[in-house]
Amino acid sequence: MRSFSHAEDEYTSPAECTQGANALLQTFLKLDRLYAVYAAKGDRFMGVAGRH
Repeated sequence: MRSFSHAEDEYTSPAECTQGANALLQTFLKLDRLYAVYAAKGDRFMGVAGRH
């Protein structure tokens, strides 16, 4: 298997970069809201494996 560094085939347009950044932002905002719900209840956050 060959890999290429900075290959033109792997070009990402500015619009695609914006979409990716927005997806990450929305994920972080949703996690922040989820954390706020747990914090308001005085509960510990679920953590990586969903354990308390």
